[in-house]
Amino acid sequence: MKKLLLLITLLLLIAFPAYAVIFIGAPPPVDGACTWSTVWDAETVTGAGDNWQDYQYAGRNNRTFILSAATTGSGSQIRITIKGHSTLAGEITDAAIGPKKASADPYDYDSTATNITFNTGSDSGTIPANGTLVSDDITFTFSTGSDYIVALFSSDGDMGYLDDSTVRQYKRDSQPDQTEIVNVTSYSSHSYLEYLWKIEACD
Repeated sequence: MKKLLLLITLLLLIAFPAYAVIFIGAPPPVDGACTWSTVWDAETVTGAGDNWQDYQYAGRNNRTFILSAATTGSGSQIRITIKGHSTLAGEITDAAIGPKKASADPYDYDSTATNITFNTGSDSGTIPANGTLVSDDITFTFSTGSDYIVALFSSDGDMGYLDDSTVRQYKRDSQPDQTEIVNVTSYSSHSYLEYLWKIEACD
Protein backbone atom coordinates (compact mmCIF):
# COMPACT_ATOMS: atom_id res chain seq x y z
CA MET A 1 0.00 0.00 0.00
CA LYS A 2 2.81 2.41 0.91
CA LYS A 3 4.55 1.65 -2.38
CA LEU A 4 1.33 2.37 -4.26
CA LEU A 5 0.88 5.74 -2.50
CA LEU A 6 4.49 6.66 -3.23
CA LEU A 7 4.06 5.77 -6.90
CA ILE A 8 0.89 7.89 -7.12
CA THR A 9 2.66 10.82 -5.47
CA LEU A 10 5.58 10.61 -7.91
CA LEU A 11 3.23 10.47 -10.87
CA LEU A 12 1.35 13.53 -9.60
CA LEU A 13 4.60 15.48 -9.15
CA ILE A 14 5.68 14.59 -12.68
CA ALA A 15 2.31 15.64 -14.08
CA PHE A 16 2.06 18.81 -11.94
CA PRO A 17 5.63 20.03 -11.16
CA ALA A 18 4.35 23.32 -9.75
CA TYR A 19 3.09 21.41 -6.72
CA ALA A 20 6.54 20.01 -5.97
CA VAL A 21 7.21 22.94 -3.65
CA ILE A 22 4.24 21.90 -1.50
CA PHE A 23 5.57 18.37 -1.00
CA ILE A 24 9.31 18.89 -1.19
CA GLY A 25 9.78 22.53 -0.17
CA ALA A 26 11.44 25.45 -1.91
CA PRO A 27 15.01 24.99 -3.15
CA PRO A 28 17.75 26.38 -0.89
CA PRO A 29 19.22 29.80 -1.77
CA VAL A 30 22.22 29.88 -4.08
CA ASP A 31 25.53 30.22 -2.22
CA GLY A 32 26.68 33.85 -2.19
CA ALA A 33 23.25 35.23 -3.16
CA CYS A 34 22.08 38.35 -1.33
CA THR A 35 19.21 40.82 -1.42
CA TRP A 36 19.70 44.27 -2.96
CA SER A 37 17.98 47.31 -1.45
CA THR A 38 18.27 51.09 -1.86
CA VAL A 39 20.20 52.57 1.08
CA TRP A 40 20.52 56.17 -0.19
CA ASP A 41 18.34 58.00 -2.71
CA ALA A 42 19.04 61.55 -3.97
CA GLU A 43 15.38 62.18 -4.80
CA THR A 44 14.37 61.44 -1.21
CA VAL A 45 17.37 63.05 0.50
CA THR A 46 17.05 66.37 -1.37
CA GLY A 47 13.26 66.41 -1.25
CA ALA A 48 13.27 67.30 -4.96
CA GLY A 49 11.50 64.13 -6.09
CA ASP A 50 12.12 63.18 -9.71
CA ASN A 51 12.52 66.81 -10.88
CA TRP A 52 15.85 66.20 -12.61
CA GLN A 53 17.26 69.02 -14.73
CA ASP A 54 19.99 69.16 -17.38
CA TYR A 55 23.49 70.64 -17.17
CA GLN A 56 26.80 70.47 -19.03
CA TYR A 57 30.27 71.04 -17.60
CA ALA A 58 33.20 69.06 -18.99
CA GLY A 59 36.06 68.02 -16.71
CA ARG A 60 34.28 68.37 -13.36
CA ASN A 61 35.19 66.45 -10.20
CA ASN A 62 32.24 65.88 -7.86
CA ARG A 63 32.31 64.63 -4.26
CA THR A 64 28.95 63.78 -2.68
CA PHE A 65 28.46 63.33 1.07
CA ILE A 66 26.61 60.18 2.06
CA LEU A 67 25.83 60.89 5.72
CA SER A 68 24.74 58.12 8.07
CA ALA A 69 21.54 59.96 9.02
CA ALA A 70 20.38 59.72 5.40
CA THR A 71 21.09 56.01 4.88
CA THR A 72 18.68 53.15 5.47
CA GLY A 73 20.65 49.92 5.36
CA SER A 74 23.96 48.10 5.29
CA GLY A 75 25.69 45.57 3.09
CA SER A 76 28.91 43.93 2.01
CA GLN A 77 28.50 44.97 -1.65
CA ILE A 78 27.30 48.22 -3.23
CA ARG A 79 26.35 49.56 -6.63
CA ILE A 80 25.46 53.11 -7.71
CA THR A 81 23.05 54.51 -10.27
CA ILE A 82 23.95 57.62 -12.29
CA LYS A 83 21.33 59.93 -13.83
CA GLY A 84 22.05 61.39 -17.27
CA HIS A 85 21.06 64.37 -19.41
CA SER A 86 17.55 64.19 -20.89
CA THR A 87 18.63 64.57 -24.54
CA LEU A 88 22.41 63.90 -24.62
CA ALA A 89 24.40 60.78 -23.90
CA GLY A 90 27.10 61.35 -21.28
CA GLU A 91 30.06 59.58 -19.75
CA ILE A 92 31.34 58.89 -16.27
CA THR A 93 35.11 58.67 -16.63
CA ASP A 94 35.88 57.46 -13.11
CA ALA A 95 34.13 56.82 -9.78
CA ALA A 96 35.01 55.81 -6.23
CA ILE A 97 33.60 55.48 -2.72
CA GLY A 98 35.37 55.79 0.60
CA PRO A 99 34.96 56.78 4.26
CA LYS A 100 34.43 60.51 4.82
CA LYS A 101 36.94 62.36 6.95
CA ALA A 102 35.34 63.67 10.15
CA SER A 103 37.48 66.83 10.37
CA ALA A 104 39.57 69.14 8.19
CA ASP A 105 38.30 69.49 4.60
CA PRO A 106 34.78 68.05 4.43
CA TYR A 107 35.40 66.60 0.97
CA ASP A 108 38.41 64.42 1.89
CA TYR A 109 38.43 60.67 2.41
CA ASP A 110 39.50 59.33 5.78
CA SER A 111 41.45 56.53 4.11
CA THR A 112 41.93 54.79 0.77
CA ALA A 113 38.93 54.90 -1.55
CA THR A 114 37.49 51.92 -3.44
CA ASN A 115 37.23 52.15 -7.22
CA ILE A 116 33.74 51.80 -8.68
CA THR A 117 33.67 50.17 -12.11
CA PHE A 118 31.13 49.83 -14.92
CA ASN A 119 30.46 47.32 -17.68
CA THR A 120 32.28 44.46 -15.95
CA GLY A 121 35.49 46.13 -14.87
CA SER A 122 35.81 49.37 -16.84
CA ASP A 123 36.59 52.66 -15.05
CA SER A 124 34.20 54.50 -17.36
CA GLY A 125 30.66 54.05 -18.58
CA THR A 126 28.22 55.74 -20.95
CA ILE A 127 24.96 57.20 -19.66
CA PRO A 128 22.30 56.99 -22.37
CA ALA A 129 20.25 60.11 -23.12
CA ASN A 130 17.29 60.29 -20.73
CA GLY A 131 18.58 57.17 -19.02
CA THR A 132 20.73 55.83 -16.23
CA LEU A 133 24.02 54.01 -15.77
CA VAL A 134 24.34 51.31 -13.10
CA SER A 135 27.78 50.35 -11.84
CA ASP A 136 29.17 46.87 -11.36
CA ASP A 137 28.57 45.16 -8.02
CA ILE A 138 31.46 46.38 -5.84
CA THR A 139 32.80 44.62 -2.75
CA PHE A 140 32.59 47.33 -0.09
CA THR A 141 31.36 47.30 3.51
CA PHE A 142 28.58 49.88 3.77
CA SER A 143 27.19 50.64 7.23
CA THR A 144 24.41 52.95 8.42
CA GLY A 145 26.69 54.07 11.25
CA SER A 146 29.31 55.61 8.94
CA ASP A 147 29.65 58.60 6.61
CA TYR A 148 30.98 58.20 3.06
CA ILE A 149 32.01 60.16 0.01
CA VAL A 150 31.15 59.12 -3.54
CA ALA A 151 33.49 60.81 -6.02
CA LEU A 152 32.69 61.10 -9.72
CA PHE A 153 34.59 62.55 -12.65
CA SER A 154 33.20 63.24 -16.11
CA SER A 155 35.20 64.30 -19.13
CA ASP A 156 32.15 65.50 -21.09
CA GLY A 157 29.88 66.78 -18.28
CA ASP A 158 26.47 65.95 -19.76
CA MET A 159 24.47 65.30 -16.60
CA GLY A 160 21.24 65.32 -14.70
CA TYR A 161 20.99 67.24 -11.42
CA LEU A 162 18.58 68.03 -8.59
CA ASP A 163 18.20 71.31 -6.73
CA ASP A 164 19.32 70.93 -3.13
CA SER A 165 19.11 73.60 -0.44
CA THR A 166 21.52 71.63 1.79
CA VAL A 167 25.18 71.27 0.85
CA ARG A 168 25.76 67.60 0.03
CA GLN A 169 28.22 67.95 -2.82
CA TYR A 170 31.52 69.71 -3.50
CA LYS A 171 32.98 70.29 -6.95
CA ARG A 172 36.20 71.22 -8.67
CA ASP A 173 35.77 72.62 -12.17
CA SER A 174 39.06 71.46 -13.61
CA GLN A 175 40.90 68.32 -14.59
CA PRO A 176 42.62 65.99 -13.81
CA ASP A 177 40.55 63.17 -12.42
CA GLN A 178 40.82 63.11 -8.61
CA THR A 179 38.26 60.47 -7.67
CA GLU A 180 40.63 58.29 -5.66
CA ILE A 181 42.90 60.94 -4.14
CA VAL A 182 42.46 60.97 -0.35
CA ASN A 183 43.28 64.65 0.32
CA VAL A 184 42.28 67.21 -2.29
CA THR A 185 42.12 71.01 -2.46
CA SER A 186 40.25 73.85 -4.17
CA TYR A 187 36.79 72.31 -4.02
CA SER A 188 33.71 74.51 -3.55
CA SER A 189 30.16 73.72 -2.43
CA HIS A 190 27.05 74.18 -4.53
CA SER A 191 23.31 74.02 -3.97
CA TYR A 192 22.50 71.11 -6.23
CA LEU A 193 23.32 67.44 -6.54
CA GLU A 194 24.69 66.16 -9.83
CA TYR A 195 24.78 62.69 -11.37
CA LEU A 196 24.38 60.43 -8.33
CA TRP A 197 20.84 59.08 -8.07
CA LYS A 198 21.04 56.19 -5.64
CA ILE A 199 23.18 53.68 -3.82
CA GLU A 200 22.10 50.09 -3.32
CA ALA A 201 23.63 47.62 -0.89
CA CYS A 202 23.51 43.85 -0.79
CA ASP A 203 23.76 41.68 2.32
